[in-house]
Amino acid sequence: MRLRLLVISIFLFTCAKIKETDNKENNCLPDNLFVSTNFKESMSVDDVPREDRGRRCYFKSKQLKQMDSLQIVELLFPFLGDHFKPSYWVADFVAKQEKHGELQPIIVRVEGFEYLTLWYLLLDRDCNLKGYFNLEKCEYDEGWAENPIGSYCKKKKRSKFDKGIIESYEIRETDHVDARTTVIDSLMYRTTINSDGKLNTNRIDSVRITKRWRK
Repeated sequence: MRLRLLVISIFLFTCAKIKETDNKENNCLPDNLFVSTNFKESMSVDDVPREDRGRRCYFKSKQLKQMDSLQIVELLFPFLGDHFKPSYWVADFVAKQEKHGELQPIIVRVEGFEYLTLWYLLLDRDCNLKGYFNLEKCEYDEGWAENPIGSYCKKKKRSKFDKGIIESYEIRETDHVDARTTVIDSLMYRTTINSDGKLNTNRIDSVRITKRWRK
């Protein structure tokens, strides 16, 4: 009888430890940090605005939670550190996506000095960065000093997500002053995510229109 109770106790203890380990592995960034999970609609930086005054940002009327300095250094510094100073960044968690194999995709909003963008990050079970993809980047307009929240995108781009695939639609305008024309490119891309975190992007369609300026 005692032996049976001992075996049962060891079994329950082992199960509890396994469950505790699984929870730690799966919740290095818990769901409550994000305002959306498994987001599949199209997304653009225009959907994640900052309030008129202050640093609070919103997505679908829900306030985003900011990344702390350690998360910024661990998740963003590896690929942004050579170009931007972390002390200038304000980064927010937006969405936690459906897992792709062992990888956990998340979407974050990053804003800095004359810089605003959405990033798609791929993390392993310990929250180590394994891959990253720029969803959209905007620049500040000429009046940013007087109106710090006034920004515009040189490229209009929207992305949609589903099971390891990112489909992006982009409109790019280029002015040619000498020819007095504006070239408008409509582009479609498909990005596939490999199990090792590498992302492969291919253009699947494109249309170009040239508009002449009015005299």
